[in-house]
Amino acid sequence: MTSNTSSVSFTVSNKGNPLLILNDFVYRVKKETVLKKYWICGINGCNAYIHTNIQNAFLKSSGEHNHLSDPEALEIKFFRDKLKQRAVHETTAISKIYEEEVVKSQFSIQVLANLPLARERLGRRKRMLLFGSVTQLEILFDSSTILMDGTFSTTPPFFDQVFTIHALKYETSFPCIFGVLPDRKRTTYKHLFKILKGLAVSMNRTFKPARVMSDYEASIITAVANEFPQAIHSGCFFHFTQAIYRRIQSLGLITSYSQDSDIRICCRKLMALAL
Repeated sequence: MTSNTSSVSFTVSNKGNPLLILNDFVYRVKKETVLKKYWICGINGCNAYIHTNIQNAFLKSSGEHNHLSDPEALEIKFFRDKLKQRAVHETTAISKIYEEEVVKSQFSIQVLANLPLARERLGRRKRMLLFGSVTQLEILFDSSTILMDGTFSTTPPFFDQVFTIHALKYETSFPCIFGVLPDRKRTTYKHLFKILKGLAVSMNRTFKPARVMSDYEASIITAVANEFPQAIHSGCFFHFTQAIYRRIQSLGLITSYSQDSDIRICCRKLMALAL
């Protein structure tokens, strides 16, 4: 089946993946060869395909859609794309950009009814995502000792860190919660702990660890003290030695540490105090 190629256009998904649009239907890349790209309809279960060459020139379409197109949803997506593009390249206030683009777009009543408000978009920036199965939550809530750590080098777009919470069971550490957090603020950690407390209640359990282990981040220390005042909060040995070494660096003792064995032994004795 052939189609009118003049209506073919391209955009990207929220994750930056390419999307093809034809006649108000959205397609994503299914497979790519040396000569062709095979695009499948973005709706799961629909077998409509588009074939393009490797330069994205339309070749043919095949199959029939088993659903109606949604032109209003596409208009809203293009509107959001314009907002993002302007927000990245301009210093104009986001609320001002929003107002200007709404006026220029001249949306229909149907689109306006589903258009996100500027304050809704702003409010979503601070969302966190948490992942954990029922079994993982049960292990977490039943454990008296939990361990927490964050990584900042591998995080999804728009988030600041991947935060994990482990629990001890059978003398083994089990990862129970994987979270992507928007920042490293005390209020964010407190909100995370409150969510977990609420989940524990819904499962007829309590989230009240007797011991918490983490690094020496000030915001985590404060949040734990606020939400788990009964818990013993300690840092792990790895982070303790890291903190001492950073202190050695800040005092300008790196050269002395490397060249003077007495200073090196003294610093290592300090590190060994935690053992």
